[in-house]
Amino acid sequence: KYLLNTNCSKGFDEANCPKRFQCKAGRRTSIDILQQCDGRENCDEGIDEKNCSDRHYCVTKVGSLKSIPTSLVVDGKQDCVDGSDEFIPGIFSSARNMIDNLGLKIWLWFITVFTIVGNFYVGLFSIGTLHKRKMKDASVCNHILIINLSVSDCLMGVYLMIILVKDVQFAGTYSEFDYEWRSGQLCSLAGSLCVISSQTSCFLMAIFTGYRLFAVYCPFKARNASTSPWIIAAASSWILSITIALVSNTTRYFKSKVLFSNQFTSSDTVTHDYVTDFTCRLAILTNTSQDLDESSWESVQSFLKNKFPQYAPRGEIGYYGTTSVCMPRFYVNRSDSFWIYSIVMITFNFLSFVFVLFGFFLISWKMRNRPIQSNNAQKQNAKMNQRIARIIISDFLCWVPICIMAYISVSGVKLPDGVEIFTAGVLLPINSAFNPILYSPYIEAKVEYLWKRIRPNCNQPPSRAAN
Repeated sequence: KYLLNTNCSKGFDEANCPKRFQCKAGRRTSIDILQQCDGRENCDEGIDEKNCSDRHYCVTKVGSLKSIPTSLVVDGKQDCVDGSDEFIPGIFSSARNMIDNLGLKIWLWFITVFTIVGNFYVGLFSIGTLHKRKMKDASVCNHILIINLSVSDCLMGVYLMIILVKDVQFAGTYSEFDYEWRSGQLCSLAGSLCVISSQTSCFLMAIFTGYRLFAVYCPFKARNASTSPWIIAAASSWILSITIALVSNTTRYFKSKVLFSNQFTSSDTVTHDYVTDFTCRLAILTNTSQDLDESSWESVQSFLKNKFPQYAPRGEIGYYGTTSVCMPRFYVNRSDSFWIYSIVMITFNFLSFVFVLFGFFLISWKMRNRPIQSNNAQKQNAKMNQRIARIIISDFLCWVPICIMAYISVSGVKLPDGVEIFTAGVLLPINSAFNPILYSPYIEAKVEYLWKRIRPNCNQPPSRAAN
């Protein structure tokens, strides 16, 4: 009867109904109370799924699915399509962003551009100088080493550029691609470039030190000496660095987890032994054991891919996949299977720094005791001493903190959470960014020229008005 009363407002029949949830706008005015906070948007504006305390909200919404019960979070199975329910925020990443720290992101873009442009300029200028001028062997050797150093340092910029471009690509939905990215070939390539760059640069600086020791202590021999030994040494540093990087990509020793989606385990990441045992049982049940070599991981993968593709591993988390930025594992403990590898690499770098420190000390000592013939020679001596000091400080700031923290970590002491961010953002790129200034006279001359232009002339007395 009240429906015919013109004083009743529209929708009065749906107002204040028990066991109904009122939608504020849209086609539906109310829904069953059981549909509130069920994970799916039933009201047109989705108000029934807002502020649900016992729900986990997926980063990427597909269809009407917006959230899942908190009891399903980190249970080993992906219930959200983007995997955000299983994503554990990393040192660098969040469910939305591969690099979550905005300040770090801005700094990495700056240092990446600076590294690539600076080293590219030095390498190109050195190549042009070698091509156009007829130089003595000693000068040729110096330029060849500078070219190699600029290429190795430029690789660090390439590594950082790959990480930053992928960060832009994954922006807002990183958790959806986390496993695939960290287990993929591009992440392994990026991590390998980081290792090749840092190791080659470290070895080349040691070779550079040996070359300068030879030039200072045997100046007459250095003028007419062959460049072949130094070229061979530089080539050997590349070969050794590439070998170190590839070893961590090609052997199972460095793979920690396998992405293995199945209905038999509570987690999508399992060990290699579990997958192998699972495959052996599957082969026995299907009478196909003759097609499987359980001692070979490649055979296990091939068997699953060809016979049971629904159980084929989707990837492996390796040495470079521990963090979202694919950084090498410098800080390990003895529970890690590859801790010896990391410590050996760190020790190589520490010994290289000790050699550089000791070598440049001898160079400085020799040049200090050398008789000075002219003011020009004295200026050159002072400039060389300044360059030596900058090189030692740069090496110290880069590798000594990394080495010390690596030894502390392997001894069982837990490092602060920000250590790896500081390492990836500051310590690793620092040599690659500043080596062009430290080693190349071209960049050094440009910096000195710009500094003189922008520096106020403090020594000039203030002008006085004429009487």
